[in-house]
Amino acid sequence: MPEDTFRAIVIHPFEGKGRGELKLSVGDIVKLHDYKEGKDWWSGTIGGEKGRFPSYFVRRSADIPDNEAPEIILKVAKAIKEFKSDGVDELSLSIGDIVCVTASGEGWYVGCKMGTTMEKFGIFPMDHVSLLSKEELLKKK
Repeated sequence: MPEDTFRAIVIHPFEGKGRGELKLSVGDIVKLHDYKEGKDWWSGTIGGEKGRFPSYFVRRSADIPDNEAPEIILKVAKAIKEFKSDGVDELSLSIGDIVCVTASGEGWYVGCKMGTTMEKFGIFPMDHVSLLSKEELLKKK
């Protein structure tokens, strides 16, 4: 399968203000051009605009058709275990932190801490948080 048939869904916004950087909005579909697992930056195209972006802001899929809107997870969870990040793409958690979950895969969630800037965004283990029900969310308001 040619490289340009691979696509990714944007799971975190990125302003892309630097030279050659691609602006990303949650839910955008990116046609991938230069990507390798483990690399921090990939390149791709959205609507004719080409540029580079942080690889951990997208989720790769070869199965996203050109015109199909992807499903995005938007859930809220509470940290039940402490998690210390080991890398730039991981989100440290303290017990009681409230996080917005935007995607999941292989034992990890992607998200950000509620009440913080989007710079506090990353991956964290699923077993370190408990998803909150609608009833629990309404109690918090």
